[in-house]
Amino acid sequence: MSFQQGLSGLNAAAKQLDVIGNNVSNASTVGFKASRAEFSDLYATSLYGVSDTESGIGSQTIKVAQQFQQGNITATKNPLDMAISGSGFFKLWSDPTATSTFFTRNGQFKLDKDGFFVNNGNYLVGEPVGGGDDAPIKIDRAGLPGTASTTLDWQFNLDADQKSPLIDYTASPTALKAPAPAITPSDSTSYNFTTSMRVYDKVGSAHTVSLYFQRQAVAGTPPAVNNTWNVSYKLNNNAVQNVGSVSFTADGKLTAPFSFTVPGGATAANLPVPGQPNQLGDAGIVVNLAGTTQYSGSFTVAKAKVDGNAKGELVGVETADDGNIIAKYSNGQAQSVGRVRLYTFDNAQGLQPNGENNWAATAASGDAKPGFPGEGSFGKLQSSAIEESNADTTAELINMIVAQRFYQANAQTIKTQDAILQTLLNLR
Repeated sequence: MSFQQGLSGLNAAAKQLDVIGNNVSNASTVGFKASRAEFSDLYATSLYGVSDTESGIGSQTIKVAQQFQQGNITATKNPLDMAISGSGFFKLWSDPTATSTFFTRNGQFKLDKDGFFVNNGNYLVGEPVGGGDDAPIKIDRAGLPGTASTTLDWQFNLDADQKSPLIDYTASPTALKAPAPAITPSDSTSYNFTTSMRVYDKVGSAHTVSLYFQRQAVAGTPPAVNNTWNVSYKLNNNAVQNVGSVSFTADGKLTAPFSFTVPGGATAANLPVPGQPNQLGDAGIVVNLAGTTQYSGSFTVAKAKVDGNAKGELVGVETADDGNIIAKYSNGQAQSVGRVRLYTFDNAQGLQPNGENNWAATAASGDAKPGFPGEGSFGKLQSSAIEESNADTTAELINMIVAQRFYQANAQTIKTQDAILQTLLNLR
């Protein structure tokens, strides 16, 4: 008579309750993957195998298998949070030198004092800007330095019905003004249109380039406007500089490309700020008026695009669907600081749990296979979201009842065996 079967059943039931308890306790743990206890039967064997009358000697726990089904995705208000929808793991290093490597589904990331993306003190690893091997993703908290403007693309429509400031329309008959008035910013009658654009020097200081258009006229009785416009610019409050003229065909298009350069470098006479060193780029700023037209209608600015920027402070971070982490700055600029890589395994259940929602690769799991979110079999990445635990509390509570009954039944077999043994002992 043996108590082995009942005892092994008690051990199996206790292990099942342990697993269920762990699942329930982690029902609110982000990125947690529930487990299940798996059992097998036991038989005593001999040289000739198992006897036809062998009843078995109980059960044993063969594995506590983690279940990597997808958990629910929940939106958060933290832009650093990331959730994987589909297969894949984030890769973490224990320190920037990769002393230890872990994998996780917990996307609750934060920025540490040095600007690294961290999760429970471990560093998020990804592709650095420009490509290359894995490296911790980091944002420079010093901000984005100022850069000098080099090109300014401006495109306008100059009203074809405009009169010329060079003609005295108050005279009878009208006549050309003598001498021809120069473009003077303080005299709005000396030009037809003006507009301004902000540009930046090498240290990120802002300066204003103002552009002026003055329609030309030809002598005659009466004088008449033509399709040529004088162009001048002014940098900040410096003197106006004449840079030539633009001409249009009869159908309102430029007769030839037109551009000019706002000079830079130490020898430039037209300094950005009088009395201060010229910090404009050495090559100056090329102003291009390509695409400007002369059609009937109001004066419009169709395009105004300048490169360069002022110094910017970090104001926000977001993660794109493709894994690019974008830093946003107070100067309106945005740039990638790295790209999140995901990793899959041939056998995810072979991963070794390390606690803190981390796993380590083993021989059973196979090597980690890198890829990017949304590519091939890799899951998609969602910013400002987390993946909830996949533990189903309702199902676990039902399993707990079943395990309890399992435990009670095995205890009953031991009790019955004990009663029978007691009966034998009482025989006389």
